[in-house]
Amino acid sequence: MNPNDTHPSNETQLLAELEALRPSLEKMIVRYGCLLAMQADAISVELYSDDGENLSPETRRLGLENEVTLRSLQAFLACLTCFPFPPMSAEPEGHPET
Repeated sequence: MNPNDTHPSNETQLLAELEALRPSLEKMIVRYGCLLAMQADAISVELYSDDGENLSPETRRLGLENEVTLRSLQAFLACLTCFPFPPMSAEPEGHPET
């Protein structure tokens, strides 16, 4: 598939799938606070293509740029969930004195 080809049906499907992922994305943003940011109705994230080439030195807007795929985003989220980050507590805890 040529990345320069824009198919409205594919873009519409991608946007619908991203919208379905919005609750998970928002939780990831709150929990991990890295790489992802919600901007208006778009999701911005800096990712690498499947061959490891950096797509851009800056953040791309998913759904408006055809270079970042849903599969890449899902793989990124899967990597985040595998990281041994500590669970967030509802209330901030005091630091133990040393």
